[in-house]
Amino acid sequence: MADSGKALGTSDRLENALVRLTNQQLCLGESMHSMTLKIDELLHHVSPLLSPPPVPLPLHHPHPLFKLTQRGNVGQYLSKFEDLANWIVGLPVPFLLSCFVSGLTPEIHREVQAHQPLTLVQDASLARLQEEKILDHR
Repeated sequence: MADSGKALGTSDRLENALVRLTNQQLCLGESMHSMTLKIDELLHHVSPLLSPPPVPLPLHHPHPLFKLTQRGNVGQYLSKFEDLANWIVGLPVPFLLSCFVSGLTPEIHREVQAHQPLTLVQDASLARLQEEKILDHR
């Protein structure tokens, strides 16, 4: 009988430990959810202060984005392109993609244009692949 009492005591302790861990996990989940909501609210209030305000595109003055050409590697060009593009409000995506592709070096431009990518991510990925091909052949 002593063994069954010992086994029952161990079983009760395991069950109690499991209940405590479950309760602690629930509390942790609630705390994380609450913190996530607070962080989202904070970011919502702070982000306008951290990023430059978009500038409406003046139609009579060409923006530097429209004159940008690739001088270094594709990654450098993409970074500069994104920096400039973030200052312009209301450009249609096809026009933005056209600006990106037209600024690439002729070798890369032809290959990217032939694939007719639909997003800037696709444009940049194709440009990087073509750049790698060119570098491998040299």
